[in-house]
Amino acid sequence: MDFAALRDKSIQTTDRFHHTEAALGTTFADLARRYKETGNTERDETSKRNAQGGARRHDFKGRLPSDLRAEIETRRAELAGLISML
Repeated sequence: MDFAALRDKSIQTTDRFHHTEAALGTTFADLARRYKETGNTERDETSKRNAQGGARRHDFKGRLPSDLRAEIETRRAELAGLISML
C-alpha cells in the first residue's frame, strides 16, 4: 500500500469513528430522555454523560479534508442540541 492509499483508509476510518460516536451519542441522549420521563434520575444522568462523550471534540484537523471536518462539526452541533434539551 502506498502513502496515498493509507491516507485514504485513515480518513475513511476516522469518518466511520465520528459517525459511530454521533450515533451512540444520539442513542444515549434518547435513553436519557426516556429515563428522565420515567423518573429514573440516576440512569438519566449516566446516559446524559455518555451522550456528551459522543459530542466531544477529537483533534483530527490536520488529517481530514475540510468538507469532512464541516460534516463532523454539524453532527456534533446536532448532538449538542439534543443534549441541551435534556
